[in-house]
Amino acid sequence: MEGDSFPLPPHPPKFNNRDGQIMMENIESCARTAYGYHGIRLDYIFRENSELVGDPGFLKANDSSCSIEEELVRRAAHTGAVFRRNNQKFWVMLHAVTHETDASNHVRQFAPTLNGRAAYFALFAQYRGRGHFTNERQAAVRVLATLHWNGKA
Repeated sequence: MEGDSFPLPPHPPKFNNRDGQIMMENIESCARTAYGYHGIRLDYIFRENSELVGDPGFLKANDSSCSIEEELVRRAAHTGAVFRRNNQKFWVMLHAVTHETDASNHVRQFAPTLNGRAAYFALFAQYRGRGHFTNERQAAVRVLATLHWNGKA
């Protein structure tokens, strides 16, 4: 993006529907090494709480090993022009990773606003959410129900 001196690192490999868990980890890892507008790490985009809750003070989090960079990620606002640009930059990364894959519909629905945060949570719900694990568990139960053990290992 124009005026952004922090280019994205190489994108993770294309999304593979068989390895959704691993792909989500790759996306998160990439976001931890990618810097957006104003030099903030992009993993703040998908931080669980968009508000700073129970603020103990700067560098006074419960984790004594909190770095300045971690503190900035913890405190970065989810409003304003900086967030909007970084959110768009994150969406572009997600789009590149999921384009022409089974996961592209989850990201493409947020194309009009380039909402990377919403696209990430849509992917999260699909590949790490309760529904995903319910489907995996049901598939495992179906396999177990049809197995017949003949007493040999």
